[in-house]
Amino acid sequence: MDFRILGPLEVWDEDREVPLRGSKPRVLLAALLIRQNQPISADRLIDMLWGDEPPRTANAVLQTYVSQLRRVLEPGRSRSTTFQMLRNPGGGYVLKIDADQLDLHRFEQMVALARRDLANGAPEAAATKL
Repeated sequence: MDFRILGPLEVWDEDREVPLRGSKPRVLLAALLIRQNQPISADRLIDMLWGDEPPRTANAVLQTYVSQLRRVLEPGRSRSTTFQMLRNPGGGYVLKIDADQLDLHRFEQMVALARRDLANGAPEAAATKL
């Protein structure tokens, strides 16, 4: 999976864009991507989704959004198996992905490499990376 947050939020599975439906599940995914591999509490995610006025059913709706994302991100898994990508350790959620799966990290890596090239007197190499 390839996750893109620089520009419109997109998820790609090889050469196929994965459809993301609804604004709240997209906000949830963006929040999880920004803090990938770090747990975020359910309360914090609810604040991100609804601000100061969450619905009474916010916890249940959050679980529904997580379930929808799991089906999109790991379509071959059944509910009875452990999901590998979107997990829920102790009252929160964490999106487990490799750094190279997120365009933001790839961008930051290329900028760092370009800066190194500039510092080493190789502006052409830096320009190519940028």
